[in-house]
Amino acid sequence: MNNIRVRGARFFIVRHAEALKNIEKMHGGGTQDLTIRGVSQLLKSIDDLRPEILERKVNILYQKEGRSKKTAEIIGQKFEAETRIAKQIYGVGLGVIADLNEDELKVQYPEVSRILEAWKNNGAKLDDYPDVPGREHMVDFADRIRSGLFNILMPDIDTILVGTTSTINMLNHLMLTDGEFIHDKYDFVSFPFSGINGWHLSSNEAPRKIFSNF
Repeated sequence: MNNIRVRGARFFIVRHAEALKNIEKMHGGGTQDLTIRGVSQLLKSIDDLRPEILERKVNILYQKEGRSKKTAEIIGQKFEAETRIAKQIYGVGLGVIADLNEDELKVQYPEVSRILEAWKNNGAKLDDYPDVPGREHMVDFADRIRSGLFNILMPDIDTILVGTTSTINMLNHLMLTDGEFIHDKYDFVSFPFSGINGWHLSSNEAPRKIFSNF
């Protein structure tokens, strides 16, 4: 059974704040420190979220890379809660293109660059996702993320998870489909930096969207 059914839980999916890595336009790696603008945007998002979390117990988790951890730590300070890593929940494996910036990708793998850009702008199908050496296939990615969800969600507790684009898109997809990876329904959602989607979870119905700040 893959359904995401957890009694009385709420799950908030957060994209990390803007980092220097994003200015460097790296697909992987890069400088993980948050920008001043990123921190300012994050603090606004926390203010948006605060009324939803008020007087509820909250767990704050992050995927295993620097900008998500730094974002989660700021959220944790504001909600006076500890943060911890979500071990199975991290971005899709990019294989040989992981450490290339956008310009390098265009030169070394021009077709991959074109497809990624189209996919990010909802102009490509999931079947078009580039098949480069060493990359993680989407079905395997979905299975890993789903398994990770089952390990972090708890009844009657709010969970905030901070991640990068591929992670939060898969999480969002699994919320929309009640835990099933449905190939034809997978769409790219353009989360802004520090963007949040929130979901109410129940033991007897599919996840229901309750919050978004974008």
